[in-house]
Amino acid sequence: AEYMGTPLNLMAAEASVDPEILKEHVESVKTKTAEEARHIIQVIFPQKIMHLSKLIENPLFQRTEAEVMAASLPSDLVSALGANRSAESTSKKRKRDEDDDVSMRAPEVAFVNTAIPANEHLKEILVIMKKEILELVYRCNAVKVWLQLQVPQIEDGGNFGVAVIESTIDEISGAESSCLGALESMTKYYVTRARLVSKLVKYPQIEDFAQSIRELDEKEFINTKLFALDLRNNYHTLYDHVTKNFSKLERPRERESMNTMY
Repeated sequence: AEYMGTPLNLMAAEASVDPEILKEHVESVKTKTAEEARHIIQVIFPQKIMHLSKLIENPLFQRTEAEVMAASLPSDLVSALGANRSAESTSKKRKRDEDDDVSMRAPEVAFVNTAIPANEHLKEILVIMKKEILELVYRCNAVKVWLQLQVPQIEDGGNFGVAVIESTIDEISGAESSCLGALESMTKYYVTRARLVSKLVKYPQIEDFAQSIRELDEKEFINTKLFALDLRNNYHTLYDHVTKNFSKLERPRERESMNTMY
C-alpha cells in the first residue's frame, strides 16, 4: 500500500527512527548547505565573473546585427518558398478544373517541401546563455536557502543582522527573477518567430513577413548580448554585497549581543 506515492512500510520505518538521529541528520544537511553556499560565494561567484567577462568578448557575441540578420533567412529561401507556392496554386487550379463540384471536396492542406531553419548564429548563443542562466538560478537558490537557515530566533531588539539577511535574500531573489524572465523571453522569441515563419510560408510574396523575421532576430540578438552583461553584473553585485556583509550574515546577532553587555 502507498500514501501519496510513498510505501506505507517505509513511512512506518521512518517514523520509528530515534528523534536524536533525525536531529543529527537535519544538522548534517544544514552543515552541507552552509559549506556549499560558502564555496559558491567565495569560489564560484568570482570564477563566473571572470568567465562571463571572457564570454562577452567571444566572437559569437561580437557579431554585428547585420550578420545576424543575414543568417535569419538564406538568400534563396524566400525564392524557393515563392516557387513552391506558385506550383501549389497551379496544382490546385488544375484539380478544380477537373472537378466542377469543388464544394463537395475536402479542404486541401498546404504543404511546403522547403525546410525553414532557425537562425543558427542566434540559436548557438541562446543555448550558451540558457546554460549560464540556469547555473545562476541554481546557485542563487543554494545561497538563499543557507541565508534563510541563518535567520536567528525571533527576539526583541538586536534585529539589524536579520535585516541584513533579508536585504541579501531580496538581492538574490531579484537576480533569480531576472533570470527566469530571460528564460521566458527565449521561449516567446521562438514562438513568435515560428508564427512569422508560418505566415511567410503562406504568403511568400509579402516582403514584410521576411523583414519582420530579420528584425525579430536582430532584437533578440541585442537583448541577449545585453543580458549577458546583466548576468555578469548580477554575479558581481551579489558577490560584492555578500562579501561586504559576510560576518553579519554568518553571525547575525553576535556583535549586537556583545554590545548589550556594556
